Amino acid sequence: MRHARCYAMTWFLGGILGIAIGQPLPAEDQLLTVRLASGRDFTAHVDARTQEQLWLRFSSGGGNILRPIAWERIVICWTSSAVRG
Repeated sequence: MRHARCYAMTWFLGGILGIAIGQPLPAEDQLLTVRLASGRDFTAHVDARTQEQLWLRFSSGGGNILRPIAWERIVICWTSSAVRG
């Protein structure tokens, strides 16, 4: 149930990623950062195909790269508008 914690945390911090409770995905300009169990951080936009796993969309110039991440690999996540202490 780690994805539930991620949902709750991002909803609390930025009022986004309420997919679990039927709310819309983050705004196009809102970034999400996830920290994985491996210690790696990824910052990107959440793609609309996110459900069974998190899909991050990295954009540069005219291209996009999509990266799936299993919910159970996520330790913590936060939005670009959240202040980390």
